[in-house]
Amino acid sequence: MAAAVASTAATAAAASGGMGPQAAIGAQLLRQMVPGAADAAGPAGAAAAFSHQTARMSAAARLPKYYFAVTNGYVLRKLLLVLFPFRHRSWRRRQLVGDDGDGAPGEFLPPREDVNAPDLYIPVMAFVTYVLLVAFVHGTQARFRPDLMASTGTLGVVVLGLEVLAIKLCLYLVNARPVAWLDIVAFRGYKFVGVVLAMMAGFLHRHLYSVVLMGSAFSMGLFLMRSHRGVVLSRGDDVDDEGGGVGVRRNYFLLGLLVLQFPIYWALGVKP
Repeated sequence: MAAAVASTAATAAAASGGMGPQAAIGAQLLRQMVPGAADAAGPAGAAAAFSHQTARMSAAARLPKYYFAVTNGYVLRKLLLVLFPFRHRSWRRRQLVGDDGDGAPGEFLPPREDVNAPDLYIPVMAFVTYVLLVAFVHGTQARFRPDLMASTGTLGVVVLGLEVLAIKLCLYLVNARPVAWLDIVAFRGYKFVGVVLAMMAGFLHRHLYSVVLMGSAFSMGLFLMRSHRGVVLSRGDDVDDEGGGVGVRRNYFLLGLLVLQFPIYWALGVKP
């Protein structure tokens, strides 16, 4: 048994041709799992493929951590930005490297270092608060049901999912820059902040609910318009050969972001 293990290790070391030990082991495993890999690409190619897959898996594992890299200061600034986006000037996301002015993508700074970066901490917390608050509102009106929280959560997820799919399709149709799915989900998830605020205002006065709900919808729409403007209008090909068709579609898309928020807020909100 020991001789067989030593023989396998010696074979891997000889085939690696000077590669590092991890790459050599990865190449050996790849050849064992996919026998034709060594013939197609050779030992160096097998090791490179293994290293590439490892890098992709590491990046995928770090992705959720990026969206939850927040601080108390960031959360406060982001909430104020979502609710009062009127005086905010710079909407461009900051990059760590690669920002050469020509649109070359770089690595974006995490939310704790850039208030314009999307996060998932606020949307998740706001969504949980929304579900609990809807149940509380129905309880004060003697309309609470055991399945109410499940149905409220399902409604929120369905509305959010449909909006994300619609926005992803529209971004493709207007030939915008590629946007990560989690970025789209994060931006749409901020709407639960305004819905929760409107329901809490309704406890103070019934008429305040509608005023705050519509005001929050307008603020959210303006926030989305300005946040997405850099994505939609950053390519430099805003006007096509047909006389500005691309630019017109992009302007309609940005306006649609604002208009769409009003029916969504109305569908999600529950008047106390």
